[in-house]
Amino acid sequence: RVAATAVGSTSNGLGVTIGFLLGPRLVSQAADFPRLLEVSAALAVAPCLCALAHYPEAPSRPPSAAAAAWASPPAVAAGTTEHPLAPAASPNFAEGLRLVLAQPSYGLLVLAAGIL
Repeated sequence: RVAATAVGSTSNGLGVTIGFLLGPRLVSQAADFPRLLEVSAALAVAPCLCALAHYPEAPSRPPSAAAAAWASPPAVAAGTTEHPLAPAASPNFAEGLRLVLAQPSYGLLVLAAGIL
C-alpha cells in the first residue's frame, strides 16, 4: 500500500515532465499539434487499459488491520444482528459541516491549502 501511494503521488510530476519534454519534440508548427494531443491521449489511456485488464475481483489480502478485523469479526452476541465493529451513527451533512467549521484546525488547513 505504501508503494502504491508513492507511485501515485509521484506519477503526476513524472507525467508533467514527460509532457514538457514531448511537446517541443513533436510540435514544430501549429499543424503538428493534433499529433501531440494523440500521443498524450495514448500515454494516458494505455495505463488505464492495463489496469482494467489486470483489475482483480477482490484484493488478495485485506488492506489494513481494521479491514481484516471487519472481515472476520468476533462472535456476535446472541440476538444481535449488528456487526460488532460497525461505526457509530454519523451526523448528516449539515451537522458535519457545522462540526468541521467550528474547529480552528480546519481553518488552518484551508488556509495552508489555499496558499499552496
